Amino acid sequence: MMNGYSRNGVEIWAGIECSYNRVDNNYMDQLNLSGHYERCDDVQRIAALGLKALRYPVLWDYQEVMNEVNYKKLIFTGPVDEYFNFKYGKLPYRSLRFKFETIESSNFQETGTINYPNDYAFTRITEFKHLTGQKHDKTTLVYEFPEATGDPYYPVPRTENDLLYKKYAALANQLTNTYFVGRLATYRYYNMDQVVAQALTTFKKITQADLSAKLPTDDERILEKRS
Repeated sequence: MMNGYSRNGVEIWAGIECSYNRVDNNYMDQLNLSGHYERCDDVQRIAALGLKALRYPVLWDYQEVMNEVNYKKLIFTGPVDEYFNFKYGKLPYRSLRFKFETIESSNFQETGTINYPNDYAFTRITEFKHLTGQKHDKTTLVYEFPEATGDPYYPVPRTENDLLYKKYAALANQLTNTYFVGRLATYRYYNMDQVVAQALTTFKKITQADLSAKLPTDDERILEKRS
């Protein structure tokens, strides 16, 4: 982050919000909604405020820049089949559809999340007020509906899918500086505590490997003593 316009000793910098908003399953490009794409002089307008530095994030598909970005270690948490450009075909993932609802009631259920695995089209209801501690006369809920298509959330545990994943796992094991972590990257259904444990284990593996690489061998120690 660079320093920009200074007033009374306070450095000010500018940034253009580059994000996609999601309402239910509808995605909206915030830069498009604001009209930024059609205003070529926006950057000049920001500069006219006296700001000398601008944070301007750029979005791209990682496949387009994989061969151009230098890195020492890469931790990949996306779909493993996508990383390898679907070399052996696509792995099936289960998706979700979210339906939000605000009701005229201070509370709807006794806890933050309740699962409904069998009797309804939705599988879960979350009431956010229990999570935030907010006090209000109304309350907002979200219903989760399972979907076969859409953003990947969960692997589909079937024998044929596991066999396909093992092909991608074999490719992943050949990479020395790339680590695959999480549900999508390792094609396993993990709870949050399990994912955190996997991340910590991966970090320990990386740091121990770096430490071992830095430690001198017995022969190097002998040569160092002789010199």
